[in-house]
Amino acid sequence: MIADTTPAETLAGARPCLTGWRLEKVPFRVTAEASRMFAQVTGDEGPRVGSLLGTLTPNSDYIPGRTSSTGYPGF
Repeated sequence: MIADTTPAETLAGARPCLTGWRLEKVPFRVTAEASRMFAQVTGDEGPRVGSLLGTLTPNSDYIPGRTSSTGYPGF
C-alpha cells in the first residue's frame, strides 16, 4: 500500500448530492512502506511518511429501486 487515509478525513469531505453522496478531496498520505520502497529503488531519501500524496473525489450514486449483491440499494 503506498497511501492511506483516515475515516475522519474521509467523512470531513462527505457531502450529500442529488444522487447519493460525494466525497470531496479525500487526502491520501504516503505510507512508511512506500517511503522505504522509494528510498530502496532510487538510493535517495524517500518521501516523508504522512506527507500528502494526492486527493480523490469519488461519487457513490444511489439508483432508486435497484439492489446489488451488497444488499445496499444502488451500490
